[in-house]
Amino acid sequence: PVISGTPNQSAGRYEYDIQSDLTKGFTGLDMAGTYTIYYYATDLTGEIITPLVGTLYVENPANHAPAAFTLKTPASGDVFDSSLMFFSWGETTDPDSDPVTYTLKIYDDSINTKGSELKRYELIPQGAFVLDGTVEKRADGITPLFSTGAYYWWEVLAVDSKGASTNAGLNRFQTTFTNGMPGFITGYVHDSVSGAPIAGATVSVGTGNYSSYSTGFYVIGATPGSCTLTVTANGYAQQTQSISAIAGRVVSVNVPLVAASGIQIPLKAGWNMLGWTTKQGYYETAAPSASELVSSGAMTALGSKLISNAFSTMGFTTTETIVAVGPDGVVYTPGSPFNTLRKLLPGKGYWLYAPVAKTITVPGSALVAADQMSLNQGWTQIAYWGTDGAVPATGFSCINGQYDVIVDEAGKVYVIGSPFNTLKSMQKNKGYFIHTTTPTTLTFQCTSN
Repeated sequence: PVISGTPNQSAGRYEYDIQSDLTKGFTGLDMAGTYTIYYYATDLTGEIITPLVGTLYVENPANHAPAAFTLKTPASGDVFDSSLMFFSWGETTDPDSDPVTYTLKIYDDSINTKGSELKRYELIPQGAFVLDGTVEKRADGITPLFSTGAYYWWEVLAVDSKGASTNAGLNRFQTTFTNGMPGFITGYVHDSVSGAPIAGATVSVGTGNYSSYSTGFYVIGATPGSCTLTVTANGYAQQTQSISAIAGRVVSVNVPLVAASGIQIPLKAGWNMLGWTTKQGYYETAAPSASELVSSGAMTALGSKLISNAFSTMGFTTTETIVAVGPDGVVYTPGSPFNTLRKLLPGKGYWLYAPVAKTITVPGSALVAADQMSLNQGWTQIAYWGTDGAVPATGFSCINGQYDVIVDEAGKVYVIGSPFNTLKSMQKNKGYFIHTTTPTTLTFQCTSN
């Protein structure tokens, strides 16, 4: 349908009477949903000028607005000293499961209160938006949107596809644009095969770490010059790209992630005894000796990158408060200057504290029953890569007579010959304490016993 505009000379605008035209056959707005409006004009030669685009919502009376959410940055009172301006807010969901987009509105300041609307940005798919304050224009397309030293207000509406909206509130900010221009890197993180967006991926440049939004979108500030973009996500191999951040520019870099080869292991919130049951391990500086490795183990040197990169590959973010305790009581926790855990070795067991329940990916191909690992006499933490669900006596039959006690993460115990055993079955990919009575070689494929 097409509606002709009527010029209003005194207001300096064209006006459209949709209701009047509905009676003349303007149909198609009887279905709830989102509609795009195109405003066309012709110049004196009859050429059509590039149209302006607007959005119209037709709401269903039974529709429900999206859930409440909050503004993040800039907070009230913040100052933009750079003209590359980053706005962010918490993402929300709709109780009717309708798609949600966001509308960002900018207002001028009227004696410390919200003034007139200057510009709006509609149909934003995620909780972030970047704009260049030196080039943006107001709704008239002529007047600069911002002035140096002035104050403004911003708000965000979460709008579902039928037009119901929820307002996150208002924040006041100032623009000074006195500092040098940083660069911004934006893009989407997605599955390399399906193209599906990957939410919650950790994106970093230097020391800053940010998470991708539900759409896979990310935005991160960077010092102009060459830098390395690193992206990690649970279940995917880490991806790094060398890029150049440009002062005053937004550089777009989409990042496809390849599904990691490895074993996915569910963790409960709290303490878990993790069995490292793949052939791939990590070390920081000193390579492990041959006696520390399973027969087919392979190690990746982390060099100066710290053991934290191994946990990032597994799916932990650098801000999660995890604790890992390895054999001999060595410990790792993010940010601690006293970490002593320097190796993650195939075949070993690790106490791992997870702040929330999640599934991690231990990278590498799985250990097989024939793989072997040397055990010293006494207590140690091991991974179990034998038959899942086997009773302890069967699971450890290859070293029968060379151990006497096995303990799981819950404190359940198997003691050879005891009628009071509480550990009834072994779980693959779990870690266990084992007490050996003599040095031995642990394997789960034997020709005797």
